[in-house]
Amino acid sequence: PSDNGSIYNIMQICEPLIIADATGTGLEPGVAESWTVAPDGLSVDLKLRQGIKFSTGTPVTVDDAIFSLQKVSDPKASFGFAFDAVKSFEKVDDSTLRITLKRPYAALQSALCLFASSIVSKADYEKDPTAFGQKPVCTGPFEVQSYERGSQVVLVPNPNYWRMGEDGKPLPYLDKVILKYVPESNSRVLGLQSGDFDV
Repeated sequence: PSDNGSIYNIMQICEPLIIADATGTGLEPGVAESWTVAPDGLSVDLKLRQGIKFSTGTPVTVDDAIFSLQKVSDPKASFGFAFDAVKSFEKVDDSTLRITLKRPYAALQSALCLFASSIVSKADYEKDPTAFGQKPVCTGPFEVQSYERGSQVVLVPNPNYWRMGEDGKPLPYLDKVILKYVPESNSRVLGLQSGDFDV
């Protein structure tokens, strides 16, 4: 999905290697804790965050990252164009992924921030792609409790989320989020005015 509502939802459940900072103009570590660009600009090594786990409690591996990036970079995929300069993805060691480029490509880190570049559990996806679409296994602050197509998605905290708040307590702070699908704009406005919807 590439509509804004679906993207906002996905970004609560899944995370890419690199994320945009709070200003939207800079980059900060996501699933990758750091990255190093080669002096010739033709490769980037990304080191996965130590101890990061999927919502199931399974550790995130370099193989998961390669699988996810190969999916998004497929020329037939919606955002494959953003990875046209990529020559290969390879495992350097158990915590490091190398992206080799055909030519220097300044936009690579931005491409890695795309919602579609999120790192997913290879095993869970391959086990049942349809079920995965209903309940993705990722590293974001929330996981899907239930999904009713065309009605709503109920999100609950991912018990294995890695990020802590400024107060040192685990994020997210919300116990549950209900994202309702309301296609008719007047109904959305009336829902806000009546207090039925928070946002």
